[in-house]
Amino acid sequence: KQHLENRNENLKKKNSKLRSLNENLKRQENSYYEEIHRLEKDHQALLKEHEEQVQVNVALSNAVYATRQQRPREIVKDSSLWAKEILEVLACDKRFTPTQCLDLIQMMMPERVIVLPEAYESARRSKDFRQGGRLLQLLSKLVTKFYDALVRDGRTVARKVFTVNEYSSNESSNLKASTREDIWVDRTVYYEGKPQKMIQHLRLGVKNDVSVCIRVYFFFDKKKEKIVIGYCGPHLKTLTKGR
Repeated sequence: KQHLENRNENLKKKNSKLRSLNENLKRQENSYYEEIHRLEKDHQALLKEHEEQVQVNVALSNAVYATRQQRPREIVKDSSLWAKEILEVLACDKRFTPTQCLDLIQMMMPERVIVLPEAYESARRSKDFRQGGRLLQLLSKLVTKFYDALVRDGRTVARKVFTVNEYSSNESSNLKASTREDIWVDRTVYYEGKPQKMIQHLRLGVKNDVSVCIRVYFFFDKKKEKIVIGYCGPHLKTLTKGR
């Protein structure tokens, strides 16, 4: 009897160890499945990013060809004019995402604009925005006509390039005086090691709907003579409402 009891006790211990081992194996299995799921998501994101880049490259190639066909002599003489012409052609395409619009502006006008990582991060939050062509038109105008007027005549003249619904040179006095962190978190970027608040912005849409509404915040680096875009995403928080 004692022998059977000892054997039974040993079996219980072994069974307990097996259950513990089985639970550990299940946890490891779940961990592996989670890792596989994460890798699949990352893979899909990379595929989508690649597809978007291919789309940009194809559109850019087509636009380059179109502008060469239209005014080849002028284009060869003036690379800035060529870039403007290409952007005008590209802006007819409504399929571009905010991220692609930023890519195109940066590629076509690197001597006039800097697009910060924060701008790309916010643009990804507007992946459902459906007026890419209109956004590209505004960004194109920002780095061409607005830039030219800003450098030549200053902001007072440059602002006339846009309509009152497209551009704002300021925020309300109450908002500017606010110390609320949630108000300034997306309106502030770290540029060359220092915090830089942004109040100038482009506007598209008035509804709090990411499919039709977007905001582009920027400032001008006088030393480098470049427009610096730090935000391109959903409507930012105000003192009276959230996004």
